Amino acid sequence: MGCFYFDAPQLGVDPLPVMGPIAFEIIQALPNPFNGHTVIRLVLTTVQTGDLVVFDQLGRLVATVKQGSVSAGETRLEWEAENFSSGVYWIALRTSKGVYTEQVSLIK
Repeated sequence: MGCFYFDAPQLGVDPLPVMGPIAFEIIQALPNPFNGHTVIRLVLTTVQTGDLVVFDQLGRLVATVKQGSVSAGETRLEWEAENFSSGVYWIALRTSKGVYTEQVSLIK
């Protein structure tokens, strides 16, 4: 009887590097689908300048919800859509860091 010892190199995949939070994201538009108005919840890691806009199904800009600076942390903005027709719309947060979109449905 004997004892066997193997000094083999480690096999496997290196772990992914730890990444910090992304620059921004739209968490949710609530309610969705909505009738008349919806609240858009944003979470930003840094103060950013840009705009929060709404596009229709044809890609036309139909509303600007917010322009200018948005502070870091959580922000809630309301889109009043009572004068718009039923359909699918895209809410877009556009900053120098990039663009994030969220699809919403207006049902009357």
